[in-house]
Amino acid sequence: ESVIKGASESGFRDFPLTQEALGIAELVHNANPKAEYLFMINGRQLCSDTFNRHLKAACEALDIEYRSSHTIRFTNCDGLYHIAGVDRRDMQSFMGHTTPAMTDHYFNNRGASDESFEKARNYLKIVG
Repeated sequence: ESVIKGASESGFRDFPLTQEALGIAELVHNANPKAEYLFMINGRQLCSDTFNRHLKAACEALDIEYRSSHTIRFTNCDGLYHIAGVDRRDMQSFMGHTTPAMTDHYFNNRGASDESFEKARNYLKIVG
């Protein structure tokens, strides 16, 4: 049985991982190779509340500001789109969203870039 976020096919999320992240995933898998999911507790899939509770404790121990997994998700979605330039449709797929509007919700409202202002100025000169 597969549990899909949002109960639709787009709830499956494909996302590129760094070699370091893949190495960590391999270590976790090797520690419990028969587990149904990578991260489990008491024989069940780890839920976000449990993860966030452990993340908060780790942040407190390290004396760094806590950010929930969902806040981290928002930040990375926004950065991948605005800074790394990942295509909006690809971001929708990465995030597992069924609609472009949901993905757009994850993008912070930022002012237009200087490059976009220049493009707009050039266009307005043409249609003038």
